[in-house]
This record gives sequence, structure tokens and C-alpha cells, in this order.
Amino acid sequence: MIIILCTTNCWGNDGMMRQGMSRQDLMSNYSINMRRMLNDTLNSINSYQNHILESDVDDINELWFDMMEIEKKNCKRILDVLRKIDPIQGKMCKSKKLNEVQIKETIAIPPPTNSKDRAKVLSNIREDLMQQLNMINNYETMTMQTSTSEIRNLMNEIAETKRQNVEMLAKALEQLDADGYDEMQLEM
Repeated sequence: MIIILCTTNCWGNDGMMRQGMSRQDLMSNYSINMRRMLNDTLNSINSYQNHILESDVDDINELWFDMMEIEKKNCKRILDVLRKIDPIQGKMCKSKKLNEVQIKETIAIPPPTNSKDRAKVLSNIREDLMQQLNMINNYETMTMQTSTSEIRNLMNEIAETKRQNVEMLAKALEQLDADGYDEMQLEM
């Protein structure tokens, strides 16, 4: 369990210091920032992968590959923390409905690990994951900025569907690129 205390000054999701933020808003800000970190990590993985595909220099490709593998491990660690500080995301991870979702074994992913087709599919999954994380952040920011319960409820409902998408995409990454991400499961 992660406990975060905010006594007098806290940082808002816009990077500005705030006084007297509620615990819920503070946790939302931390969740937003964790999603941004996850986004940056996924973006790095895609960049390294693209560099490898475009380069014929084995030594530098090996360096980029090693860096990409480190980022994959970071991705798993960040997602695990996000699931702990965002109770809805944690619930989505444990959802039996989502755990029953299996990526079809017949997906046409070429077997070589350096295949351009396989790399493109993995890159697209990471880009989709980044898009879902950005949308969750946008909905949560809107929720914190409005006092209208109808809008707050709508934003929360939509964000929940995006969290489901995050879990399905994370499962796809785990199944299609299992050598780099380990198992992306919530460990509590």
C-alpha cells in the first residue's frame, strides 16, 4: 500500500503548487503524473525500436536494444505502481472479465524478434496504450475542474472504460512481447 501525505503544499497536475488539496485530488494528480511517465516510457521503447529497424550498425543496435529492454522493465514497474495508487485501475487489473480476454493465438505475428511487421504491431499497441493513458488524464483533469455532478459522473464513467482498454492493451503487450515486459500483474 502506498501512503501519500499532503500537509500544507501539494503539486497540481499543471505543475503548480497548491494548498489544501483533497486526498482524492492529490491521488488523481499522482495518477496523472504516473500515466505521463508511462507514456514517456512507451514512447522511448518505440523510439529505440524504430532506431534499430532503421540502422545497420550492430553495435549501436545492441545498445538501443539494451536500453529498450530496460524501458520495458520500467514500464512494468510504473504500471504496477499506477495500479496501486489508482484504485479503479487496480480493480480493472483484477477484473475476471478482463482476465478472460485472451489475445487470439492466430494473430499473424511473424516469429523473428527483429521482424519489421512484428515491430510495427508492437509499436502500434504501445501508441494505442499511450493514447488511452492521455485520455484518462484528460477526463480526470476535467473531473477535478468541474463542480457539476453530471459532468463528473460522465467523465468518471468514460475514464473507467479507458482503464479497461489499458488493461487489455497491457495484456496484449505481455502476450506478444513477453520476453521484455515480464508479467504485468498487480502484486499486492
